[in-house]
Amino acid sequence: MRSDGDKLVFNPTIPERWSQYSFPITYQGTELAIEVNQQRVKISVRSGEAASINVYGQDYIVGPAGIELKLKKVG
Repeated sequence: MRSDGDKLVFNPTIPERWSQYSFPITYQGTELAIEVNQQRVKISVRSGEAASINVYGQDYIVGPAGIELKLKKVG
């Protein structure tokens, strides 16, 4: 995860031994919930306004309903 100006950029991965991980992050007054498992990535807004983010090179506007994407495997 990194911040490139006006949006957060995510390229989530997960170690093979892990089943999942999750964490909240607050960015520009919006609290996002990030959930990653071996199959998918889910990002949603917990509180605040919709957020402009970039995941795997694609731009999204995320609101309370969130977005769910297939996890891209590396290697």
